[in-house]
Amino acid sequence: MANNGRKNGTARRNGNGRNGRRVEDWLTGYLEYTGDQESPSLFHLWVGLSVIASALGREVWINRGYYTLFPNMYVVLIGASARVRKTSAIRIGYELFREALPNNTLISQKITPEALISIFVDQYKEKKVSGGTIV
Repeated sequence: MANNGRKNGTARRNGNGRNGRRVEDWLTGYLEYTGDQESPSLFHLWVGLSVIASALGREVWINRGYYTLFPNMYVVLIGASARVRKTSAIRIGYELFREALPNNTLISQKITPEALISIFVDQYKEKKVSGGTIV
């Protein structure tokens, strides 16, 4: 099979030398994208990691022999109200996630425990998978 000019199976690089990508990885690109926003960069880091974890969903797991372990991630952004722009940081990641994966379950408002359970039950009935992302 021809390697189309690639050495040892390496990917062809574009003019930027980045394997045809605009940035080396999604998280770096996200942090550059949010760099001028008012929220602390640590908030954007954790929102970005949360977006990645949410996008992976139940497609990543660890086989533990007797059971399959699906990773969970819980992130809490703590800061003074209105000063550190928690909602602004979250909204950027939320909108990117919603645009990229519109069919994934996102819960983005205050919700009662009963309503949360109802959403998960409905999702399980429809997709035979439980879980979701709460923002």
